[in-house]
Amino acid sequence: MDNYVPAKPAGTVVLLRASEQSFEVLLLKKNPKLAFAGGVWVFPGGAVDEDETRAFADECSAAKVAARREIFEECGLDVGEVELRHFCKWTTPREEKKRFSTWFFVAVSDQASSRILVDGSEIIDYQWISPKSAIQKHREGSISFMPPNLTAISHQP
Repeated sequence: MDNYVPAKPAGTVVLLRASEQSFEVLLLKKNPKLAFAGGVWVFPGGAVDEDETRAFADECSAAKVAARREIFEECGLDVGEVELRHFCKWTTPREEKKRFSTWFFVAVSDQASSRILVDGSEIIDYQWISPKSAIQKHREGSISFMPPNLTAISHQP
C-alpha cells in the first residue's frame, strides 16, 4: 500500500550579508522539541498558507510571499523591499511522511544582527556564518542541516 503524501508548497531564503572576508548566510536553529527538524539549523522559511495560495496564480509567487512572512515571524526581519531571486526548488522524497515542495530564494540583506529577534519557541538561536565555516561545523557534528539546506549552502560561491 502506497502512503503517498502530497508535497506542501513552501518558500525559504538564503539570506546573505557582506563580511570582511566575503559574505555570510543567516542560519536559524529550530527548537529541539519540535517534531519536524528539531534542533536543526535552517534558512528562514516555511509553508505557504492557504490565503497565499489563493492570492497568487503561480506557486513561485505564493512561495516568495510565504518566505518573506516566515522571515519576519522567525527572526523579525522585514525583507519586503529586498529582491528575492529564485535559484532552485527541492521536493521532499516521496517516502517521507511530511513533504514539502520548497522554492529556494536568495537575497542580500544590509540589516544588522541586532535587529534579529528569534521567537524563542520555534526558533531558539541564530548565527551569521560563512558557508565554508557552516559546512566545516556540519562535518564536525557541531551543527546539523536538512539535506536541501546543506546542498544550498554548499553551492554558494
